[in-house]
Amino acid sequence: MQFNRDKQDIQDKIMINLDITGFKPVELSDKTVFDKHLAILNRMSCECNFNNLFCWGEAYLTRWNIIRDRIILFSEQERSIQMPLGEYFTPAEMAEIADYFIERDYSSGSFFDVPEEYIQAFSDIEQYFEVSCTADNFDYIYLTSDLLELGGAKLSKKRNLIKQFEREHPDHRVVTISHASARETLKLALRLNTFLEHSHFLLEENSALHKAFTYFDKLDIEGLIVFVGDEPVAFTVFSRQNSDSYDVHFEKASRDFKGASQFINHETAKLLSGRCRYINREQDLGLPGLRKAKQSYAPALMLKRYTLNRITI
Repeated sequence: MQFNRDKQDIQDKIMINLDITGFKPVELSDKTVFDKHLAILNRMSCECNFNNLFCWGEAYLTRWNIIRDRIILFSEQERSIQMPLGEYFTPAEMAEIADYFIERDYSSGSFFDVPEEYIQAFSDIEQYFEVSCTADNFDYIYLTSDLLELGGAKLSKKRNLIKQFEREHPDHRVVTISHASARETLKLALRLNTFLEHSHFLLEENSALHKAFTYFDKLDIEGLIVFVGDEPVAFTVFSRQNSDSYDVHFEKASRDFKGASQFINHETAKLLSGRCRYINREQDLGLPGLRKAKQSYAPALMLKRYTLNRITI
């Protein structure tokens, strides 16, 4: 395969020393290193969250290493590279990283989770990469105050469903998830997933759920579980994303209890009110039902994340 490089590009080759044998899985003991690099740009993207990287790492076969004081991650399963964590590489440096992975058949040379700021910062990016963007990968960002107040006619149905749930289930209670209740919450999550259409993503999510609840007391995550009597009917798991936002990693509710989904969403906003301005409820993955549900809460903004595909000839 011949790569689209001119003579000047070859002369200016940066020679980033990559060694695939030094890449390793994301482990709990790596948290301090990741937090240091994630804090540099303070990004709001849900991909830039150690808890997500750890919990989904086994499902996606994520591997990482530090190159020039940036963290480079790639997914063996997806054959793609995440936007490096830390200070930005130039497009020329990014191209060199992509070429390394392509030439060894580890990846197609594409980078995902590239922020809009990076696209705008480097005018020469299209010399090296095709830039693409799909709404399937946008993060839904909400004002915490909006999810708490649910004001206006557009969200009146949400308010009514919450009131209906509270009225029909006066014995409901909201409990903070702890190490002791993590196993029970995992059972609820896996049971609710059995009612969903079987898919590869569902298997990946079940793997991530196992990791999250197995290491619940060792990760910087929190959660709530809702009971009606002694029956668990809904739960949510979240953690701090950056200085201004929290990320909701998982949220599920039983369809047998009308309004449970709206109720747990509202309880999350109630708990996080005063802690953060924004709540990231992650992507819809192009799933029509999930997209409709997320859009119905009127997000404050859609966080664009781009993909860079290495130009070849």
